[in-house]
Amino acid sequence: MRPRFTLPALVAVLLLPHADPALAQTFEEGNVLVSTREVLYEYTPDGMFVRSLPIPYPHPVTENARDVVAIHPGLVAVFNGTFDPYVSFWDADTEAWTHRTHVGWSTANNVSYGGIGATERYLFVTDQRTYGNGGADEAKGIVRFDLESQAAVRFAEDIEPIDLAVGLDGMLYALYPGGSPSGRFIDVYDPETLAFARTINLSAIFGHTGHRAIAVNAQGDVFIADWDGDLQKIDAAGNVLLETNICSVAASCSLFDIDLSTEGVIVIGDRFGGVTLTDEQFASPTSFRVGTWGTFVAIVPFRLIPPAIVHEDPLNPQGCLEATGPDGATVRLRAENRNTDPVEYAWYASAGAGGNEEAFSFDAQLNESVEVTLTLTEVATGYTASVTLDVCVSDTTSPVITFLSPREGDSIVGNNLAVAVKIDDVVDLSIEEFDLFVGQTTTLPYRSQPQSVSVRAFKPGRGSPTEVEVAVRAVDQSGNVGRESVFIRLLHDRGK
Repeated sequence: MRPRFTLPALVAVLLLPHADPALAQTFEEGNVLVSTREVLYEYTPDGMFVRSLPIPYPHPVTENARDVVAIHPGLVAVFNGTFDPYVSFWDADTEAWTHRTHVGWSTANNVSYGGIGATERYLFVTDQRTYGNGGADEAKGIVRFDLESQAAVRFAEDIEPIDLAVGLDGMLYALYPGGSPSGRFIDVYDPETLAFARTINLSAIFGHTGHRAIAVNAQGDVFIADWDGDLQKIDAAGNVLLETNICSVAASCSLFDIDLSTEGVIVIGDRFGGVTLTDEQFASPTSFRVGTWGTFVAIVPFRLIPPAIVHEDPLNPQGCLEATGPDGATVRLRAENRNTDPVEYAWYASAGAGGNEEAFSFDAQLNESVEVTLTLTEVATGYTASVTLDVCVSDTTSPVITFLSPREGDSIVGNNLAVAVKIDDVVDLSIEEFDLFVGQTTTLPYRSQPQSVSVRAFKPGRGSPTEVEVAVRAVDQSGNVGRESVFIRLLHDRGK
């Protein structure tokens, strides 16, 4: 069961007015959060404005609000400040902001620095060396806040991260400049034990130092946004999987921040108010604007991760299940549950079938499209998550042609040629139209049952036999083409 977090006001609690009922709402799962100019905005993935919340700073001297993370739809945390930052939490249950800090925590005054990430229990922020607070701010590394015990600890004190991400693989990734000459590196840690795991040298892979933000999927693939508008994807071993540039789509080539959802949605913030969305293949990027200042971004997570619907049988080139007969096929599906707590399943198909098991099947007609909906319900909490999939059945199998006569290598005497073929098609059952070729000439389109015909073949002159290809081409009702041929020898009449 997921813990419910309560955050006491360790520094200050600022109650916002209750006049606006929207402030009591949780953030919508899958929506985009944008932190810019001390305001937290919520947008739908297609750029429709939902609402905004001012981000308060606990002291009179205002510092810039930076990165944002949604711990769950009712709890959001902001890296709020520069030399004296706070983690500022908005809790939908209390309709209030609360703030926490840690001695010596600070970041350099670069508008794109300051990263934040969270697991269900812990929250992590980047910590860089600065020179205030009587020397205390010279501390550096990563600060971890425990959301249950309220304790805080600093670790990774040999680096000065500019961004970090809790990967969907469960590991913590910290991006930092370092080395001689200067480069960009990622150190990986266990968020529970804080044990160091490995280092990824980005500069050795890409040859430059403009990387600003990172996100990581469940497979350990790292997505990187840089100051030149480049998006890059590398695997856990550092192999480059994808590269693209989004300068033509984003408001600015200077990319600030990047986040990734469990559903494979990538959101990127940039220097001049742009928010760009794409997927893990960097396909079809779209963008919208939120003012003209730098944007830090996050995707609201699902309380219950939506399932995936998986076909038990392979799909054909049309992306459909291959028909097994004239009535279509049996569609067999199963749920891919990515949650750890017990869940219940509920299936519904627009064809009228339904079920409540992990696996589900129903019959679909040829060329029929069926919408299947799968809903998961978490037993302990009652949270639900749904996904839909369009399922279709089609025929892409070509007719199978078997020559009964002549056979490969037969010798035919004279000019009378008898052709008999068997044409099988499990979906269309019989093929009543096909073309017969003798040599390079189409002899006739043929309609008949049984599928045999006698034709006149040219008679060769005396001497060596003539080799000729006899071919049959058949087209089924779905437009699939089958072709088969044999080579025979034509001989002059015997004794002549």
